[in-house]
Amino acid sequence: MDIKFTAGMEDELDEVEEGNLEWVKVINDFYVPFKGKLDYANEVIQKEVVTTDEICATCGKPMVVKWSRKGKFLSCSDFPNCRYAKSITTGIKCPQEGCGGELIERRSRRGLFYGCTKYPACTYTAKTLAEEKAQEEKQEK
Repeated sequence: MDIKFTAGMEDELDEVEEGNLEWVKVINDFYVPFKGKLDYANEVIQKEVVTTDEICATCGKPMVVKWSRKGKFLSCSDFPNCRYAKSITTGIKCPQEGCGGELIERRSRRGLFYGCTKYPACTYTAKTLAEEKAQEEKQEK
């Protein structure tokens, strides 16, 4: 985040509110360079597709890794025609008795945590994995 840019934009918007600046000029001064950079990025940056060995349970096509604001997940490579998706697990079993799920990495506004794949039936969450905790305890001894 560029604090000088944000402060400058706030000042300009205050000037628009007071009637000292034309809002169209302020928007054009921002948007024209921004649009140029955005177009350049769309042309130059290559979208990396990470395929996996997993097959879509719905249509049989390969699954690919995708990212969302909550972390990585697997999605059908035929999206949007096929909307099948599933979480990428850590391979560690949920420690909740009788659950049978696995832990997956999640993100929230409070940061990274691990939750059970059987949510909402199982509401187990942890800040660290049980395996990581065991390693930390060994290192402390």
